[in-house]
Amino acid sequence: MARKKPQYTLKLGRLKGLTRDGKAKALSEISEFVENQIFAHVAQGRSPVKGVTPFKALSPGYAEFKRGKVGNANADLRLTSSMLSALDAKPKGNAVKIEVAGGNSGDDDYKKAENHNNGVTLPKRQFIPHSGQAFKDKITKGVDRILAKHAKDNKK
Repeated sequence: MARKKPQYTLKLGRLKGLTRDGKAKALSEISEFVENQIFAHVAQGRSPVKGVTPFKALSPGYAEFKRGKVGNANADLRLTSSMLSALDAKPKGNAVKIEVAGGNSGDDDYKKAENHNNGVTLPKRQFIPHSGQAFKDKITKGVDRILAKHAKDNKK
């Protein structure tokens, strides 16, 4: 299986007609919203990616290890929180780019993200869509609401 980088570009075609300031505000709000939705889904052991099932439970041995270290055995990608802390959603052109900061294969957080997102050396717990995938409807509808609000308030 070819590894796919833990990054995704959420293209936003509905930015036309917004003022420059309106576009910047919409992109900033959408970036924050998407990042928060990823965190919320993962905290509940669910993927934010459309069509992807909830995360499988931790293996008994790892569950025991995690419970001793952080007090729970949830499959929530939070043993040290460093990998999710490296997650970044930021405006890029007429889109929002979601990626694990660092982005080089020598970075531990990047490796963990790549392996969880692809399920190569770690159990697959996908939290960033691959090309051709999308976020769950709750997230895309939230993005649409933000775009509609800004379209109403910030027309050229």
